[in-house]
Amino acid sequence: MKTYFRGVINGNLTFDESLNVYIEGLFSYENIEEIKCYDENGNFLFIHEKKTYTGEEKKDKIINVFSKNKIRKSVFQTNFDFRFIETFYSSTFDELNKYNWQQLGYNLTHTEEFNNYDKDYRIKHNYPVVEHCMFGSRKYSIVRKYGKNIINFDYKKYKFNKDNFIKNNPEYKEETEHIFEQNLKLLSDYFMCSVKHLKSDKFNIRESFIKRLNKKINSYDTV
Repeated sequence: MKTYFRGVINGNLTFDESLNVYIEGLFSYENIEEIKCYDENGNFLFIHEKKTYTGEEKKDKIINVFSKNKIRKSVFQTNFDFRFIETFYSSTFDELNKYNWQQLGYNLTHTEEFNNYDKDYRIKHNYPVVEHCMFGSRKYSIVRKYGKNIINFDYKKYKFNKDNFIKNNPEYKEETEHIFEQNLKLLSDYFMCSVKHLKSDKFNIRESFIKRLNKKINSYDTV
């Protein structure tokens, strides 16, 4: 008897801290039993396929369950480091939202939301700086608030992480560079300096925090 995987019914997608994506639900299988048929004289006629269907509630990594042509390998940045995440080919907001990003502090958002608004708005309203983790499609991105991790920013170390990742995965250079440059723009806005200054030895994170705090205080006084 041959058994074929058909799909997962009511599948729920989750992932762990290592970015392994899992699917949990009713795993459906098709079982095919080949039965040889003969006439009354014992002469072979044909093979009849008897099909039955079974299901099993379980959880497994999607890379263990589905063929590679259904899985997309994407660059994923977290805490200024680069790694991979393997997901289904997804393009709509609803498809990407099935991964329950919030369970580990990530959020699905429109790509433009953290890129195209007035810089003073971020300062006046203490808008949190976010890390662009993954560009899931042309319209949507996965982001996460830096929180206290923002104090760990070190451009030289960040660039080393990026260059080393590209060295080991040259075919993902364009995707990695894009994420890197987008995050530098967001960080330069947060620290109230140019990207060029952010990259230079003159950048001082402590001075930038003080400058930002003073700007916020003065902005509140004028509201």
